[in-house]
Amino acid sequence: MDALIDQLAIRPAIEAHGLDVDELVVKAAGELSRLLKIDEGKAVQLREAACHQVYPWRTHITTLSDLPTTRFVSLHDPKLDSMLTGGVPLGSITEIVGESSSGKTQLCMQMCFTVQKPRRLGGLGGEAVYIHNEGKFSSTRCAQLASWYGGVYGVAPEALTSKIHVKRTTTTDQLFALLAYQVPLLLEKHADIKVVIVDSLGAAYRGGGGGGTETGGTGRHYDNMAELCDIGLRLKRLAHTHQVAVVVVNQVMDAVNNSHEARAAPSTSSSSSSLPDHVHDWLDMDLPGSSMAYFVDSLAKVPTLGLTWANAVTTRLRMARATMMDGRPTRRALFVEFSPLVPRSGVPLLIDDTGIHALI
Repeated sequence: MDALIDQLAIRPAIEAHGLDVDELVVKAAGELSRLLKIDEGKAVQLREAACHQVYPWRTHITTLSDLPTTRFVSLHDPKLDSMLTGGVPLGSITEIVGESSSGKTQLCMQMCFTVQKPRRLGGLGGEAVYIHNEGKFSSTRCAQLASWYGGVYGVAPEALTSKIHVKRTTTTDQLFALLAYQVPLLLEKHADIKVVIVDSLGAAYRGGGGGGTETGGTGRHYDNMAELCDIGLRLKRLAHTHQVAVVVVNQVMDAVNNSHEARAAPSTSSSSSSLPDHVHDWLDMDLPGSSMAYFVDSLAKVPTLGLTWANAVTTRLRMARATMMDGRPTRRALFVEFSPLVPRSGVPLLIDDTGIHALI
């Protein structure tokens, strides 16, 4: 701006009127033109130069090339990692949705070990926070996975389990306090934490955000909705600030089909018109090595917590299972329901002693 002032030969006039850079910003171009004896176009140019000096906006621009490269928590399965372009992304919220026995907890527990893959092997070399509120933590399964991944990484199993920070909550108040206050402090203290798992938010707040009422009445229902919004904002901030993958488990519930076709169809009909509207979005998906028909009943269910929570989620992974039958292995599958990083897709799954793997 000094160069422009000298070019216009108005420094004596500026000093005579006691104008500083802040006053040059707020004064109208016409007034500057009158005070400094310059035409209005030059006055506009002078004011713009003053604005740039007060707030150098060009230095605050963030372009795509300035954004950090997205890193991922690998799932230690080439097909699953390929489907997710590397795994579960750091810096955002990933939701895992599915009915009971579909493999949600298995996948979460697996990530507690895959995040620890040593840097010398191309991994993150990180730690995990595992928050659970449904039953007891499966220490037997944890030890089984620790033994297997310890052999893969060349690390003692005890060293792997020591880097999983397990926290248990029994009430929504405890869960909120943990997420709002204790987890941020834990992330500050342990910079190597790369994944925070909540298993499950749906169990804690079920009925609080999906449009139904609960025992506590309408007031408690709206309190839960507000609390869910607050949790979503806090978790997104944690994910971005600390560049961790926040993984949240959610449950499902039966959907009510309110479509005109469903009401008109007889109750004994097995046609696709009797399915909830959202199921039709799944039917045109290709499932390599399997058939979508096995998972229609599972996919007909909808996530709990409703749009209140869904708006906070960046990526949603849907885990589905076929109807469980005695004496026959249960078919399972993993789907990408929505994500800004990858298209909708699915793959059948196998769960064995070493974890979850793509079955193709």
